[in-house]
This record gives sequence, C-alpha cells and structure tokens, in this order.
Amino acid sequence: MAIDLEALRLDIPDEDLTRVEGGSRFWKIVSATLLISLAALAWLHFAVAPKGSGPHGVSVRAHAVAHAGPQTAGSFTAGGWVEPSWPYPARISALTTGRLDKLLITEGMDIKSGDTVAVLNKRQAGEELEAAQSRLEVARSRAAVVRARADLAEAGTRPEVLDVARAAKGRAQARLTLMLAGFREEEIARARALEEEARAQEDTLRQTAERLEGQRGQGSVTQQELDLARGAWRAARHRTQAASEELKRLQAGNRDVEIAEARAELLEVEQQLKLLEAGTRKESLAEVRAELAAADAEVKALQAEVEIAQTRLDNCVVKSPMGGRVLEIVAPQGSMLEEGHMVIALLYDPGQMQVRVDVRQEQSSGLRKGQRCSVKIEARKGRPYKGEVLRLDPQANLARDTVRAKIVIRDPDDLLRKDMTATVDFTDATEDYDPQAMPLVVPRAAVVRRDGRDCVFVIRSGQVRQVNVELGEAVEAMVVVKSGLVAGDLVAVSNVAQLEEGTAVVVETGSE
Repeated sequence: MAIDLEALRLDIPDEDLTRVEGGSRFWKIVSATLLISLAALAWLHFAVAPKGSGPHGVSVRAHAVAHAGPQTAGSFTAGGWVEPSWPYPARISALTTGRLDKLLITEGMDIKSGDTVAVLNKRQAGEELEAAQSRLEVARSRAAVVRARADLAEAGTRPEVLDVARAAKGRAQARLTLMLAGFREEEIARARALEEEARAQEDTLRQTAERLEGQRGQGSVTQQELDLARGAWRAARHRTQAASEELKRLQAGNRDVEIAEARAELLEVEQQLKLLEAGTRKESLAEVRAELAAADAEVKALQAEVEIAQTRLDNCVVKSPMGGRVLEIVAPQGSMLEEGHMVIALLYDPGQMQVRVDVRQEQSSGLRKGQRCSVKIEARKGRPYKGEVLRLDPQANLARDTVRAKIVIRDPDDLLRKDMTATVDFTDATEDYDPQAMPLVVPRAAVVRRDGRDCVFVIRSGQVRQVNVELGEAVEAMVVVKSGLVAGDLVAVSNVAQLEEGTAVVVETGSE
C-alpha cells in the first residue's frame, strides 16, 4: 500500500515560524540566568559558611538542659510489708515474776498511758511484805532498847527510859504468846475451803480438757479450743497447789525457828531491862554506842527491804507505759511470768505506720530521704496512701542485691494492718516537687574530657561553643551539673568527639 507523503505535509505560515524561533531564544536566556544564580549561591556557601566536617556541618542530636525531676532516676516500684513506726511495737512487760491472774485487755483494744492491763497474783508478794515489815518492827524495838541503854549510859537511868524498856519487854512477850498460840481455827477452815474449791475447779477443767482431747481425734474440736482448755487446766492446777501450800502452812503453825527468835528477842529485852534497872557501868559506854550504831544500821537495811517488797507488791498491777492499740497478746491469762519471759502484750499506734521495702541496688541511687512516693495495698484499691522515704539502711543485702528502705505513711487509716503486703510507687506524689530547687542535669553522653576538664558543647546559631562544667553525682544515664550551664541551654549529645569550638552543626529532627 502506497503512502501519499504530500497529504501528510503541514503548511505553516511564515509568520508562525518566526514566532517559534523567538520563543526558543527566550527560554535559552532564562536557563542561563538560573545557572548563573545557582553558581553564585554555591560560591557564597563555600566561601562564607563556617568551618565544619561536611558541606552543612556535623549532624548531632541535641538535649535541652533542665532541672532534675522526680523521675530522673527512672520509674520503678518495690514490694514490702506494713509495720508500726518507731518506737512501736512497744512491749507491755511485768516488772515482777508471778502468775497472771487477770488480763484486762484484748487484741485491737485502744488503751491510754497508765491504764491497768493486767494483775499478777499478789499472795507471795504480800507475804514477803508482811515478813519484811515484821522484821523491821523487831529491829526498831531492839534499836529502841539499845537507844535507851545508850541514853542511860550517857545520863544515868531515868524513869522514862525504864518505861520504854518495860514497854519493849511487853511487846516481845505478847509476840511470843501469839506465836505459841498458833493460828485460829477459822483461818484454817477458810484455807481448807479455798483448797477444796480450787481442787474442784481443777477436776472440772481436767475433765473438760480430756473430753476435748478425745473429740480432737474425731475432728470435731479445733486445736485452738484444745489448747485453751489445757491452759485453763494448768492454771487451775497452779491455784490448787498454792491453796494446798497455804493450808499446810496454817496447819503447821509457826516454825520452830520463828518461835526461837521470838524467845531470844524476849530474853534480850529482859536482859536490857535488868541492866537499865541495875544501872550501866561506865566502862560499857563505848560498847553501848557501837551497839546502837549497829541497831540503827539494821533498821535502815530493813526499811530498804520493806520498800523493795512494797514495790514488788505494787508491780503486781501492770500498767501500760504508753497509749496505743493492742497488737498482740503474748502471755494469756493464767500463764506464769518468769525471768526472760515477762512480756504480756505488744502495743502500736495506728497513726504511725510505715512500709519496709527492699529496693534493687541499681535503683536505690535515685532515692533520697524525704522523697515522696505512693503506697498501695489490696484493701484500698485505687486509693493509694501518701508516702515519704524515712531512711535507707546503711548496709545493703549482698545476697539479695538490695537496699532496705523505710517509707512512712503520711495519711494512715484503720485499714492498715501489720504485715500487710504493700507496693510502693516511686513516681507519684510530686505535690511538693519544686523544679527550681532541683539541680540541673544533662545526659552523660553530652560530657567530654578536654585538657583535663569536663566540658559540653552548647549549640547557638548553628555553631557550638565549648563550655567547661563542674559535675556532681550521676544518676543512671544523667549527671548533675553544678556550674557552667543554665536551664534551657541546648547541648550536643552525639558525635561530640568530632566537635570543637566554633564547629558548625545540624541538629537532627526529633532531638530531645
């Protein structure tokens, strides 16, 4: 098939061709102008731009200097348990040994300082006081006789002196007569009735304990119920023994040695009276004076014994040394308090509670005394307590790689209980946080060592300035700056080894 080329030819008028040639010259002029402008800009950039390691400067990441915040050391939590704050738990202890007859407190009870919490059996302490008082009276009578003799030796026998000696003889005679007569039948009968009553109670409690012990094997009685029954039985047995001993003492009457002492006292008083009635020889004056000094010393010693016995009797009434809430009963009613086991109960103040936590060593560097935190327990979900770091133990736990901290709870309530598990959050409770009072911190990566001094590179107007700084303590990736910078300074934190005074930099997008 033949193609007609003539049919395809375009007929362009001469005037149109002239217009096309003119347009080409215009675009050529525009292109040349653009090329000249670009060349001029490139010359200006390379001739005037500050020195650097590239055509646009060193690429760096930047960090704005700021005051340390409560989360500078990183957010973390630590587990622990609730306990009373010092000086609690306080011990309520008896000051004397004996059987605990009455326990007047229960766990959870609020008491005040000076409240009576327990009463110990007073029988033995009362008998000791009576015996001490009796010995004191004897010593005073003997001292009175000796003093009368001394007065007689000094000034001769006077009627009033003889009267005193005769009165002392009368008292000694009456005491001996009373001891020889023994105890009255009604006292023995009363003691026998008490002994029989105590024995009956013991038998009843013994039978109860044996019955519960048999039921324990069947599973119908708890171990706690069985222990309580056994304890009541033991206490009743002690009461029976005490009543039996008292009955035996009354039935036996005064001991022979006591009667012998009373007879010796009467004989001595009679001899002293005879001497007074016969008159004192001058050569015995020194002996009488020495005897009087010894008698006075004996009276003072027995007065001290009476005071001690009275104190022991008073100590049978146990009072609380401080106010608070009873945490635990250590000695139940009926138990025997002996040396080394005198604690009756533990006391605490529900308004003074703390949490003991173990913090990992790498996290403990961010803790400080007075730091705020929050304390959470399961019993109060969604409502944490306000906490404050009270103290950090001076010694770490090497085996567990932890440091123990004590967190005081600033707003405790009645939901808190000893040994409750708690979680302490060291990122909350910044209500008292004052940024201006905190030190300035920068990343460790921003600090370099030049000419023996620590320095950073501050970015200003596309260039860096080398600034010497004084550093403080380091907290993980951050370090405290004591001097050289102000809040808001922009410092380079990458490629700092390539920087020096005046280096041009380009801050990467997304810098801190």
